[in-house]
Amino acid sequence: MLSQTVLEMKWGEAVMVRAVMENVLSTELVEGLFDRHRGRQYRRGLLFSTVVGLMGLVVCQVRASLHKAYTEAGQASVKAVYNKLIGTGLALSQSLVSASYDKMRSVVDELHVRQPLIPGYKTRLVDGNHLAATEHRLAPLRAVSGGALPGVAVVVYDCERQLVAEVDYSADAYTQEPSLCGPRTHDRIGRGQRTNGRGASPFGASARDVHVNLCRA
Repeated sequence: MLSQTVLEMKWGEAVMVRAVMENVLSTELVEGLFDRHRGRQYRRGLLFSTVVGLMGLVVCQVRASLHKAYTEAGQASVKAVYNKLIGTGLALSQSLVSASYDKMRSVVDELHVRQPLIPGYKTRLVDGNHLAATEHRLAPLRAVSGGALPGVAVVVYDCERQLVAEVDYSADAYTQEPSLCGPRTHDRIGRGQRTNGRGASPFGASARDVHVNLCRA
């Protein structure tokens, strides 16, 4: 929780962002997701919510790296942190994105800042992303010249709220993107008129094929 000292600091915007993140990614929520989707992971000294908090420091550029974040926090050994990350399953990562969207969209709605891209319609973008090759070599791949491909992700983007609503992962980088769209993805997209075309993607690509879904608001 935020201390009184932090609340009295002069950087109001930073404090508000931190308060929102602590509410959205609360320990109770994150640990509940871990209990439901942990797979073969187990609880010991290091909580999954602690790892999420450390990663949040890196994502928000408060710390330059995960190594720097946990070193300054002094909460666990490097081996425990990385073992927790390595053991995080795809289902747990997907549920974290979905649950944080459910909480954040209510925050955005309360601000009354949503502007429809097309009046009378809700717009969702569905875009696939093949993760870049990594230079971290597993033993069986050390004789192969090309970098290993970590996998592929299909993301649903809520254009009005400017939030990522859903993500589906596959560890197989050669998986066809349409096959990744599960029931939760279709629920996020909704029913409506669907069109495919070229356009700017909100995930960093300048011009690529994206799937645009329009449904009546």
